[in-house]
Amino acid sequence: MIAVAAAVAVILGALLMVHAFFDAYEDLAKEHNAHLADIAWSTDRNIADLFMHANDDLCYYVENGAKIERAYLATGDPTPMLDYFCSLPLTNPDYISAVLVLRADDILLCTYCGEHCKCVFPYGINRKIPCICMDESGTAYLALVMQSPSSDLCYALLIDLQNFYRQVAGTELTSNYWLTLYDESTGLFLQNDEHQPDTEIISVEEALARQDGVSILVTGETQQRLLTQPYRYQKSDGSSTRNLMAVIPTSLNGNGVFAVGVALSSEHFISILQHTFRQLAIFILLFLSGLTVLLVLLSRNRRSNRAMRDRVALLEQENQA
Repeated sequence: MIAVAAAVAVILGALLMVHAFFDAYEDLAKEHNAHLADIAWSTDRNIADLFMHANDDLCYYVENGAKIERAYLATGDPTPMLDYFCSLPLTNPDYISAVLVLRADDILLCTYCGEHCKCVFPYGINRKIPCICMDESGTAYLALVMQSPSSDLCYALLIDLQNFYRQVAGTELTSNYWLTLYDESTGLFLQNDEHQPDTEIISVEEALARQDGVSILVTGETQQRLLTQPYRYQKSDGSSTRNLMAVIPTSLNGNGVFAVGVALSSEHFISILQHTFRQLAIFILLFLSGLTVLLVLLSRNRRSNRAMRDRVALLEQENQA
């Protein structure tokens, strides 16, 4: 009877410990996911702030350059207009490359190449959200476009994508995390990898075929839902790491242009779980070993007591005889 009770106690104790382990695992996983989502939301706010400040600056300088604009339209001399924009602190940040002056779809002036600008807008000009502009070498820029309040001219602020990415990511994010930005309308990706940062334009089909963090980001964007999913990242040396990516699609984020994906290696998280599981397994083994020794001692003690009682009964019978 004691052995049965002890065995039941052992089983219940083991089940409780396993249950406690999985509860701890779920809590740790939720904390891990929430931390990654917080990083993604913080990145989204950073992008939205950069867009807002750049757009506000462009609006301010365009409105204050109305007199120079009228002179340019009257004389056709681009020098004062170019000097005005080149002298502004607007073009000082590393991620601001140039200012374009446009009429309809034609580029009239560019602050870094004057009147002979070879830039094009392959996906058209959008005055509501940033759009893609490419120079003659094929380098892509993000363009903030606004209409002049007093003429048919437009002004476009060109954002260098790699420097913009560095500004968004920051030193800590690019060294510890994988940040990927995706514009579904153009297929533009900004991401950091072993040759960080990297800018490329790929189709949805190509992205989904990769079966990595980019695929998760595209899935979240096409389905327009928040995602947090694990994936394997294949390194150039043939090794791989287990990562976790959090995705915020454009319909739910604040910047309105890029879907944001932030990934973090799960190796440390998994190593913590493995260490905890090993400790739990060792504890259960020690507990079972100790309980087994106790049961053996109790069993021997019971047999010894039974033998002693039988011996006493036999002596009593002999004494009575």
